[in-house]
Amino acid sequence: SRVPSKLMKIVSASSFEPGEGEPEHAIDGDLETFWHTAYSASTPKHPHQLTIDLSQSWPLTGVELTGRRSNVNGRIRRYAIYTSDDGKAFNKVTEGELEPGEGLRKVSFPEVKARFVRVEALSETAGGPW
Repeated sequence: SRVPSKLMKIVSASSFEPGEGEPEHAIDGDLETFWHTAYSASTPKHPHQLTIDLSQSWPLTGVELTGRRSNVNGRIRRYAIYTSDDGKAFNKVTEGELEPGEGLRKVSFPEVKARFVRVEALSETAGGPW
């Protein structure tokens, strides 16, 4: 089963582009919005991280990542997924590469019970720093 998005909240983001790529867009359920790291005031390099609080512990077997629609900039290529029960000590549950594109990507891992999920973007499909 899925964790309802209304129970999720963003705990932290390594960076974001104000006015376009707010971290909350990553969990709002709207495919037209997206989290985008900073690029106008500064352009930090990888890795980029987004940490989500699921409000309580859940049995987790994966995450769903969706590539940005209608623009290749900022689509995650290499990634690592971490989970935590306390929001302090995180354990890596999987890492890998996503196929390029804008569609939904399911990333599976062995079941863990956790309250927090951290998505770490290690590279971008077009080779950019965002």
